[in-house]
Amino acid sequence: MTFPTRLPALLLLFLLPLLATAQSADRLAAVTALREQAEAANALQLAPQGYQQGVQALERARRDAADGRPAGRVNAALDEARGHFQAALAHVDVAGPIFAGVLAERGHAQEAQAFRFAGDRWMAAERQFADTARRLERGDLERARSEAPALRAAYRDAELAALEGNYLSGARRLLAEAEQLRASTHAPRTLARARELLQQAEMALDQNRRQPEAAAGPIQDATDEAGHVLQIARIGESVRRRERTLEDVILELEAGIARVAGAAGLSADFSRPHREATTALAAEMAAFSAAAGRDRADLADRNRLVASLEDEIGELQDRIGATGAERDQLMMTLQAQARVREQFGQVEALFSPGEARVLREGDRLIIRLTGLTFRSGSSELPRDGAQLLNKVQQAIQVFPGAGLEIEGHTDATGSDAVNQRLSEERALAVSRHLAEQLRLGPGQIRASGYGPSRPVANNATEAGRAQNRRIDVIITPRLREPGF
Repeated sequence: MTFPTRLPALLLLFLLPLLATAQSADRLAAVTALREQAEAANALQLAPQGYQQGVQALERARRDAADGRPAGRVNAALDEARGHFQAALAHVDVAGPIFAGVLAERGHAQEAQAFRFAGDRWMAAERQFADTARRLERGDLERARSEAPALRAAYRDAELAALEGNYLSGARRLLAEAEQLRASTHAPRTLARARELLQQAEMALDQNRRQPEAAAGPIQDATDEAGHVLQIARIGESVRRRERTLEDVILELEAGIARVAGAAGLSADFSRPHREATTALAAEMAAFSAAAGRDRADLADRNRLVASLEDEIGELQDRIGATGAERDQLMMTLQAQARVREQFGQVEALFSPGEARVLREGDRLIIRLTGLTFRSGSSELPRDGAQLLNKVQQAIQVFPGAGLEIEGHTDATGSDAVNQRLSEERALAVSRHLAEQLRLGPGQIRASGYGPSRPVANNATEAGRAQNRRIDVIITPRLREPGF
């Protein structure tokens, strides 16, 4: 008769472990959320000791739970973790205002990839920050406040070193090689000029940390002059080592000048002093260039006249001699040509000069998006580019079923590997946007990146570099009508 009265107690004994396990799971979720809150508040930087102790206790609770340890042991570890995270958050409230500037400079250093291009300085700043934050956790508020300016400076130094390591590594490598070849002896003036330009590039990067592309001109100048030094140093060393004579060097230089003059139909007279000879040659080449420009303009006018006459002759031949199938074929050709010219005109009319240039290359149409400007180092489509890309969609729809390719291009500033990756990512971003808007299937649009390998202007000038940083949309009609 005692069985019914003992049944609830047995059930309770059975259910208690299950209830304890469920409570532990709820606590684990709550403490995990508290850890995420502390991490989002930068507790790892501002309260490293408390945060790390909390992480250790939380991981211990997880292992105990996974190993089937008693719920009391798991809950004790969770309570310990909660306490550490709460203490870390309390320290964050105190440290946040003191280290706000430090965190901002640290973020800039991260964006410049200081951990990659200036690893030693980055790690030194990180260690210094961690030490100061631990002292603050122990209550040394005044010392932490006094060390904050030095921390900001450490991260700024790491950021600048990273920018220089990324953008000036080429110039510095060339200068180092030149100095090993006794550039200070063979080319002291050119070496001094190269060092001066390198210093100017460093200053330009320092002044344009948020927009390093603004320093592209000084960077290119420093790189070019460093290469100049290296060439002179190599020549000087070859003479010093008696691999060739000074006469050999002079004759090689004269031969180069003579080839340039010969290409222009001129001759170089080296019987006179070099300065006098090259000055006279430069004047002749300038006159030749001006005359060639006038000739090109005259030739273009004549070509346009010839094309017009050929069109008229073709129409007359059609009226007089074309019969039957020949006449029909000729009419179809003329209609196709007229249709393509009309389509090209439609596309050209869509864009203003500041938005895009529309070009024809063989049987392809190229839309060069001069108005689509990405942020430096970013492949995210700019918000103000939506209207321009809508016009690109309209242009694509003028040629139903055409082949489509998006090409990404950069200037020659920075490393080739970074530029190649960036050009590919930007082309892919544009192609994905267009494919989504036009509902294109797989394989209907291609994206390719060419980095700095296909410039359309001189990378030595800012205007030229701006033209080289571009996205080209290439449309190839499905039917390649004659005359396109």
